[in-house]
Amino acid sequence: MAILGGVQRCLLGLLIALVVTTPLEVPVSAAGLPGPPDTLDALHEVAPGDNLHLIAGYYYGDARQWERVWRANRQQVPNPNVIERGTLLLVPATTVPDEPYAEFVARVRRPPDRVDVSAEPNTRRPSQ
Repeated sequence: MAILGGVQRCLLGLLIALVVTTPLEVPVSAAGLPGPPDTLDALHEVAPGDNLHLIAGYYYGDARQWERVWRANRQQVPNPNVIERGTLLLVPATTVPDEPYAEFVARVRRPPDRVDVSAEPNTRRPSQ
């Protein structure tokens, strides 16, 4: 084992001091438990045209998380394909996005681009 020189010992001591004195930050939820920071349960009032995919897309950024919302609301939403306007849904452990819900819906429900039918080739067979 090589003997450390004065400079190397100083650097090693500094590294150990940094490791020992640097506080370990663990994200803490609003309930004071370790977990993702700033997550809370939210209430969402169902608007006309809403579905669980849209709601999950807004609150979680992933429409595939719709079952999370459904599981939290099974007593009032027995069929995930039918949610009544005005129903208050619990959206568990979410961060509320900065974008207002109405703007999110307008953005994700853009009307499809129109197809210029006149530009399509004629695929009809000539009548005989």
